[in-house]
Formats: sequence, C-alpha cells, structure tokens
Amino acid sequence: MTIEQTCSINLLMDDKQKRTPALNFICESHKMEIIMFNLNQIEFEQTNPFLCVECAQDLLTRGNKAVANTISLKKADEKWNEYIKDQCEKRLQRQSRLNQAIGLIKKLQEKYNQELNKMIQSLNDQLKKEPKEYEQIMKLKDTRLQNQKKQSLYEIIKILGQTDQQKKQEQISNQEDSKFYNSQKKKTYLLKIKFSGCKTLIHVQYYIYLEPKRSNDSENEQELVEFLKKSTIQDLYLSFFEMSFNSLSSFKKEEQELQQKGKLTKLQQQDLENQNEALLNQQKWYKLFQENQTKLESFKKIDELQRTQLQLDELLLQDNQNKQKLKEQEELVEKSNEQLLQAKAKIKDIDWLSDKIEELEQIYKIRNHSFVKGEISLLTKDYASELYQYLEKRTNKKIKNKYLLYSSKNQGLYTDIFIKSIDKMSNLLFVFKSQSESIFGGFSPCQFLIQSGAYQIDEQAQSFLFSQTNKEFYPIQDKSKAIYFTKDLFAFGLNDLYINSGFQSGSSQLGVSYQCNQYNIHNVKNRLFGSPMPNITACEVIMLTFV
Repeated sequence: MTIEQTCSINLLMDDKQKRTPALNFICESHKMEIIMFNLNQIEFEQTNPFLCVECAQDLLTRGNKAVANTISLKKADEKWNEYIKDQCEKRLQRQSRLNQAIGLIKKLQEKYNQELNKMIQSLNDQLKKEPKEYEQIMKLKDTRLQNQKKQSLYEIIKILGQTDQQKKQEQISNQEDSKFYNSQKKKTYLLKIKFSGCKTLIHVQYYIYLEPKRSNDSENEQELVEFLKKSTIQDLYLSFFEMSFNSLSSFKKEEQELQQKGKLTKLQQQDLENQNEALLNQQKWYKLFQENQTKLESFKKIDELQRTQLQLDELLLQDNQNKQKLKEQEELVEKSNEQLLQAKAKIKDIDWLSDKIEELEQIYKIRNHSFVKGEISLLTKDYASELYQYLEKRTNKKIKNKYLLYSSKNQGLYTDIFIKSIDKMSNLLFVFKSQSESIFGGFSPCQFLIQSGAYQIDEQAQSFLFSQTNKEFYPIQDKSKAIYFTKDLFAFGLNDLYINSGFQSGSSQLGVSYQCNQYNIHNVKNRLFGSPMPNITACEVIMLTFV
C-alpha cells in the first residue's frame, strides 16, 4: 500500500468520524439524512418522529416548546443504552429478591415439602412473568440505532418518550411483586409458628385474634386454631399436676412446723382426711383426664374421617368429570365414525361418477375440447335477459357458465366448422340472423350426434324455439322429435325448423312439433325467417352449464 493510499484512507476515516451520525434511510419529505428524533408522545401518531435538518428547522420556527422533545441520534443512542442498562439492573435486582425468597423457603422444604413446593412454584412462575417490555428490549438492545429497521426505531422512540408511563408501569410491577412477596412471607411465617411450643402458639393465637382477619389468611388461621384447641386441654392437665405438686410441698412445710410446736397429733386426723379428699380429687381429675383424652382421640379420628371424606368427595367429583369427558369423547368418536362412513359413501359416489365421466369422455371424445366463455352478440341485452330467465324456468336450473362454441363472425359461415363445433355437445343455444334481419333460434338439452341418423328424444320437454323479432317462445309439444342433426340437415322438430347445408336453403312450419297456437299466427312458414327461405347471414352457438 502506498503512502498516498494510506493518507486517503485516514482522511476518509477522519471525515466519517466528524460526520453527524445518521440513519440508513432518508427523510420521506425532504429526501435528506435523518439525524434527530422527535420524542413528543402527543404528536407521535400524527407527525413523523424521524427528523432531518429541514424538519428540525421547521420545528425551530414553531418555538422552543416544539424543539424541547427533540434529541440527536448520538444522544438517543446514549439514552437508549442507559435505558437498556437500567432495565437490566432492575431486572437483576428483582431476580435477586425473588431468589432470596426461594432460598429462605427451601430451608423449610424438608418439613413441609408439599406446601413449600407449591410456594416455590408460585415464585418461579412470578419470576418468569416478566413485563412484556423486557422481551422487546432484549430483541432491540444488540443493534445500534443506525442499523435498526424503521419499525424497530418507531418502538424505541416510543419507549424513550414514555417517561411518566414507564415509571407508572415499573411502579405497578413493583407493587405486584411486593404484594406477592408479602403473601409468601406470611405463609412462611405461619409455617415457622407451627414448629414452636404450645405456649408460643397460644401467644400467636392471641395475636391473630387481635389482628383484623383477611380473607386470604382465613384458611391458615383456622388450621392454627384447631391445633391450639387440642393443645389447650393438655396444658390444663399439666397445670393441675403442677398445682398438686406445689400443694404437697406446702403440706410438708406445715407438717414440720406442727411437729416443732407439738400439734402434729391433733392435725394427723385432719391431714388424713385432707389426703383422702385429695386422693378423691386426684382420682376425679384423672378420670376427667381420661375422658378428655378419649374425646381428643375421637376428635382426631373425626378430623381424619372428615379429611378422608373430603378426599373421597374430590375423587368422586373427578371420577364423574372423567366419566362425563369419556362420554363426550365416545359421542365425538361415534359422530366422527358416522361422518367417516358418510365421507366414504361420498368418496365411493365420487369415484363412480369419475369413472362414468371418464367413460363418457372416452365415448364422445370431448376431453380435448377447449371451451371459452362468451356471450351471444346477436341478441339485445334486454331480450337476452328475458331468454335466459325463460330457459332457467323451462329447465328448472340455474345457469352457471356460457361457453361460445361457434361464431360465424370469428370463424366464418361454414357448414363443416359449424358441424365440428357442435358434434357430441348438449345444452346448446342457437341464434340465427336471416337476410331479412330476423333474429331467431332454439335451445335443446339433447346431445347433437351427427352419426345418429334419428330424432333425439327430450324426455324432460325442455327444448324450445324463439323469435327475438316477434318476441315469442315456442315450447316443444312432441318430445319424441326434439332435434335432428346430420352433415346435410340441421332441424328442430318434424318441420318446425329446417336448415340445409350452406345455411341458405330450408323451411319452417311452426306448430308441428313445437307449439305456436298461443300466438294466433296466420303465416307460420315465414314467422321465423321473415321469408320462405332462411338465407342465414350470421350464426352463434353457446353451450350452457348449470348449477
């Protein structure tokens, strides 16, 4: 590397360091580099937070208040790094507090393992329940602002500007942690109390009753009270024996004094009576002790039976729920089996229809036909709508698609092309225009087979002829003679519509196979063509499909 190249590189690096930091995309309004952010949260949704030099100049003209919330890209980068560092420290402090609580609870885990495990699980769940901002910060912290995407910069600007809202959110999070921590601390405190002596428990009982009860502590307090009730009876018995021992010591002392005074003989009888009375009292108290002991054992058994009953009730409830779920699953399985059988039946029908369609395609060789959707151009719009309504009424079906098979305008008025276009097709609508400007035609669901050499039968009687010029429809009345089709003749009915090869010669006599007496027509031979001969000048054929 030469000295000139080294100097050039150093100059470029110096220029780059001296340049004001900018983002990797430009301002949409002024097409200049973005060097500042607008942190105003009130205008965040209405204005552009990314500022170039011109944008900053516009804010300056609006006054100091508008500029107060702007920040350079360098300062924003520093503030963003400080924010990430602060959030990480707070997160570590929070984890430290919760981990200390976990360590304290683990010390009691050996004696109350099951309950403490629940508490530890609650703390772990609380530890995992991090504010949603942490996850977002972790995704954004490892990339400098210049390299962030535009959408990420939107989020960063929104976070940097939400000072009050951020403090409020942190305060809510700290309050929730404090409330949860105090709740766990209370439970730990009650567990410690249970291992203390009976007298300590009595003092705790007194303290609890002086304190106002809270709904979430009632269950622990009730358990403590039951334990103290059982312990109180035993303390009474111990107090009785302590009083008896003190009385015996007092009697010994008096005996010594009486012996010294010479009154022992006089008091021996009284002492014997007192001993007998004391013995009776001891027997009475011992009997009472045994009765209370028996009652205590009975209470323990009753308590155990109640707990067992509660466990049985819970098991019974779970069993009933499981039975109900099992029943629902069985019903679901049964329903699924029914649907499966129906689906199999449908698949079988579909396979059968597919085979039939394939067979028909092979018979009539229509697989290679390519159909193009189209409309009849010879008909007026109003009459075409009226014609389609009449056709749907005759077939009792809704038209789905119209495919233009033949048009003399596009393909020429040639008999061979006409025959090739309609051979083996069905549901065809024909429209003709004669030299006398008459527009007429016909429809038939029957299949046009050039090799049949016989009339096609319309079992459903859906075929008809029509005349747009006369606005008339002529429905079929002889189903056995719907259409006739050869290479030399195209016909509807016996004599109703005949058109010979070449489209110029033919004849028409309505009323033979197609009905026309409803119109009282005097000249049935000229009704369709407008003249004795067809003299066709235009022809169109469409194939209809139905829903």
